[in-house]
Amino acid sequence: MEVEKGTKFKIFIGCPKGKQVEDGSGLGPDTTDKALEEYFSKFGEVVEVIQLKWQKSGNKKGCGYINFSTMEAVEECVKTEKHSIGGREVVASKAKPKEALTKPKEDIRDQRDPVRKRAYDDGYGGDYTARRGAQKRGRRDVDDIDLEANIMRKLFVANFPLTTTEEELCAYFEEFGPIESCNIAKKKSGEARGYCFMVFEKAAGVDAVQLAKPHTMADKVLVTKRTALEEDKQNDNMSSKKSLLDLPTISHSLPALVD
Repeated sequence: MEVEKGTKFKIFIGCPKGKQVEDGSGLGPDTTDKALEEYFSKFGEVVEVIQLKWQKSGNKKGCGYINFSTMEAVEECVKTEKHSIGGREVVASKAKPKEALTKPKEDIRDQRDPVRKRAYDDGYGGDYTARRGAQKRGRRDVDDIDLEANIMRKLFVANFPLTTTEEELCAYFEEFGPIESCNIAKKKSGEARGYCFMVFEKAAGVDAVQLAKPHTMADKVLVTKRTALEEDKQNDNMSSKKSLLDLPTISHSLPALVD
């Protein structure tokens, strides 16, 4: 029986907890789809091999997905605690269905969180060249604001297990939009601090994450906050009741965090 690609019988493969691609774990840059298919075929029929890549550079992330034709193959694969592919240690786990992570897409305006949606509905959405004048409260005019600036696409994530890797975080959050970068904060000793900053390719990715809260990982409820400029926090230019269009885009201050 022919099985279509995109089947729900899927596993996620990547680095073991606490280890990084740079340490020689996860899928190597030279690992081919054919090699993965040959390896995982011993558990059952492989329908599709997907190696994830960074959207901007095109480099491999060191993780991916394997689609099987049956759930039995998935069960057999995840029974094996660790796999060795090309001399690199890899772990496999059942992939979460996409519908469990995201809400159905509706009107594009409804995909923005309430703050950005309110600004859109007030007349700033669609053609941004037709914006109305905005009151100035210690900020620049709205016409000078870049809604796709780095600060608008940046998300603070915390309360995930200290052994969580950047690849695992990306694998979870990329369901909400393409990710440009993810950096887990670490101490001088190399130990993770328990939080990270993630930059999406589009600001809508941050909106989608905030709309879909709460998020959980390893039975822990994640803390997700969008970033704002410290000077806006001090001037009260950024709050849950203010439009993100009110944010200035130029500042040398460290970012603050808002829901």
